Amino acid sequence: MNHAATDITPGLFLYTSNRMETLAARLADRLRTPLPSPLQPEILVVRNKGMERWLKLELASRHGVCANHEFPFPEAFGHRAFRELLPRVPEHSATDREVVSWRILRLLPSLLERPEFLSLRHYLGAPVSQGEAGGDPRKALQLAGRIANLFDQYLIFRPKLILDWDAGAGCADSEWQPILWREISRTLSSPHTADLWRQFGDTVAGPELPPHGLPPRVSIFGVSALPPFHLDLFAGLARHLQINLFLLQPSQEYWGEITSPREGERILRKTRVPETGPFGVHLDPGNRLLASLGYLGRDFLKLVLEAGDWVSEEAFTEPGHDSLLHRIQSDILHLRDDWRAEGEEGAGAPPVLAPGDDSIRVHCCHSPLRELEVLQDHITDWLERDPGLNPRDIVVMTPDIELYAPLVQAVFGAPEEAGRQIPFSVADRGGRHQSRVVDTFLRLLALPESRLGAGAVLQILEAAPVREKFRLEESDLALIRQWVEETGICWGIDAAHREQLHLPSLPGNTWRQGLDRLLLGYAMSGGDSRLFRGVLPHDELDSASVPVLSRFLSFMERVIDTTRDLDKDRTLAGWIDRLEQIIDDFLQVSEESVAEIQLLRDTLSSLRQQQQESGFEAGLALSTLLDRLGVLLEEDRQQAGFLSGGVTFCGLKPMRSIPFRVVCLIGMNDGAFPRATHHLGFDLMARRPRLGDRSTREDDRYLFLETLLSARDRLHLSHVGLSIRDNSEAPPSVLISELLDYVAGTCRVEEPTEAGGADGTETAGEPKPGEGRQPRPATGECPDVRKRLVVRHPLQPFSARYFEGDQVLFSYSEENCLASGSARLARAQRGAFCGNPLPPPEEKFRTVSLAALARFLANPARTFLAQRLNIFLPRTPEEREDREPFVVDPLSRARLTARLVEQRRRAERATAATGATS
Repeated sequence: MNHAATDITPGLFLYTSNRMETLAARLADRLRTPLPSPLQPEILVVRNKGMERWLKLELASRHGVCANHEFPFPEAFGHRAFRELLPRVPEHSATDREVVSWRILRLLPSLLERPEFLSLRHYLGAPVSQGEAGGDPRKALQLAGRIANLFDQYLIFRPKLILDWDAGAGCADSEWQPILWREISRTLSSPHTADLWRQFGDTVAGPELPPHGLPPRVSIFGVSALPPFHLDLFAGLARHLQINLFLLQPSQEYWGEITSPREGERILRKTRVPETGPFGVHLDPGNRLLASLGYLGRDFLKLVLEAGDWVSEEAFTEPGHDSLLHRIQSDILHLRDDWRAEGEEGAGAPPVLAPGDDSIRVHCCHSPLRELEVLQDHITDWLERDPGLNPRDIVVMTPDIELYAPLVQAVFGAPEEAGRQIPFSVADRGGRHQSRVVDTFLRLLALPESRLGAGAVLQILEAAPVREKFRLEESDLALIRQWVEETGICWGIDAAHREQLHLPSLPGNTWRQGLDRLLLGYAMSGGDSRLFRGVLPHDELDSASVPVLSRFLSFMERVIDTTRDLDKDRTLAGWIDRLEQIIDDFLQVSEESVAEIQLLRDTLSSLRQQQQESGFEAGLALSTLLDRLGVLLEEDRQQAGFLSGGVTFCGLKPMRSIPFRVVCLIGMNDGAFPRATHHLGFDLMARRPRLGDRSTREDDRYLFLETLLSARDRLHLSHVGLSIRDNSEAPPSVLISELLDYVAGTCRVEEPTEAGGADGTETAGEPKPGEGRQPRPATGECPDVRKRLVVRHPLQPFSARYFEGDQVLFSYSEENCLASGSARLARAQRGAFCGNPLPPPEEKFRTVSLAALARFLANPARTFLAQRLNIFLPRTPEEREDREPFVVDPLSRARLTARLVEQRRRAERATAATGATS
């Protein structure tokens, strides 16, 4: 046991490579030296759950099993280190962001009257009231959340600033922030993070650590950036523990001083020193693509090297030059632009892009749906051409997974495509989109802010946990929808409810009137004409449907009571109690729903803990609480769908540089990625930035670089670059443009592609007679390279261009092939309308009313068929609107007229019979 402990030498150990697999192998070798105790867990610090799952699989493949390993995030490990080495540190941080936001909301009313808080008082726009921050309470809660988030960043990125504020120092850039922080600090029952950081530094500076439960070895893996706060923490622990950092590095050369042209211009403007001459500034771009995309990694490399004395080990792998993708990776590895390489054959001339090189392709489509249809065809082609490629070797990332997730299900899970179905999973979806229970719960809470439309209420009842709670079968829902349709229920509880919404107090088409009709129809028959106290019984009830009616009425009464009860202010603790009661009232716990219902209860439990720690006792409206509750429930806590065996669809998240043979980026539109960095107007970090500060834009740019390095065989890029309306062009993400610029400046093609050739784009024409094609200068750009890389796709998936044997434009869809053939046949034959064109429209159709225009815009095909061909399509139940009918449609008018005529005849016959008898 003691001998094993001596093998784990304290210190800082740095392992760098351009391949994540190599780093995983080095980590596995490092872990072969056992810890002193077999029961002590190995700590591997990672940045996200995706990296944790991949690393578990890698270690299991090398060790046979991956057990007794912990994968904390840097923040969680830092707090654990504080708890192990310092006294009086609670289990949860005293400056938890959610708790601090409630503290701020509690403290603001007493502070806003002070002159230093004039800007906040103007922002909230209302006088201060007791217990509330004035103005819109939702606005006050949002402001408190943003201030809490900013203070949380100060604690990590500016701990000395916080310590100065605790000592009574002011702030030249903000008067109210130090005051507010000191008020928050007085309410804390334990030291905050910056104070713990200071105490921790004093503790680890000693010759020995106090008794603790930390293992003698800690490894950090797959982390692209850490603030100086955590680097100092690890450097301090390295005096007593072994700290291993496994860092993915794009280049084997030192690239901490390279500058991009954009950054070089900024430096020259700032220094006003010429770039050339004996006293000029030396600006070395190294590799232009790395210099442009690698700000985050470059700055982190500087911080790492400044953190302490590292024992470093390098293990870089040459990607080779057999494809464009590998050539770019090799250029970045050797910190060069390929056409400037010296000492190689053909140095000084751009390399030739091979005709069949499809390692990097940019696909320009008309819509997100077309992007996925194109992607499906290409994945099918890759799997057919390469038997060694498995679906699990392919990852598809997008900046907006919520936009693409339903389309992924529609395209890759379509039943008609079962013959070429590809296994897949979708990860990184929000909690509401992953869980039908969470979505139903939030829909219930949204009812008080709605008109209680028939569609919204029935959608809640359709959820399995709700339906099971009221003992309704799935087949009963069709009968209930029929009742709602036939009784004319549209929206509103009753006339009083409509009056509360500042609308006329009319009882028609409300839930109360419809339910009364159903109940009265069970008690008596109205003959579809006889009223009882102004209510017409619904006669279409039989004895078999009475149990269903009873359960449906029970559901509706509970919905109505809950809606009215939620329309009042409560304390945060009172709201939590009420929401837990709603879970019990509406959701049935089953084997399928138990995990999701427990997720709701855990969320409410964490909210209760926040209330207890913050001491917030003011009253809140439900709408205000939902702003915070919705954010908590939107978190992806299940972490499902990532690396589950098929093609992985996930979001583009920083520090997820997991290697795949094929990497696909979809939705790479201009403005969508990289995301813009937004700073608050009172953000002191943005006013005086420092090395190591986080930037959303630079995080995304480095993520694109890591993605480029993580692709082993292919990089598939796609964006919506063509308008679905007029075919106008839209630019791709600036990152794709930079990549195309780099390739166009470092590669060339020997022969231009034919017009409409393999890349599906128009190309430059042949030279005129007598004109030879002039060679392109070595330092210029080759436009033909762009044409080879960018593929413009037709609007429709059944376009004939996909079935002409093209090497780039192709399709594996049998349905689209048949549709394409039918379209060609239809164009070859004259149709009925072509031989006999429609007559000009009648005069009444030449003047369009607002209602007619609305009907046309809602469904142009239906309107054309009805007005020009007298073909009337039936309305499906899903098309019913939650609006009461103000105008009787022609079919209903005809039915109503027939019923009135029939009733008049019955009355006349009854009168005649009475007269004959008398």
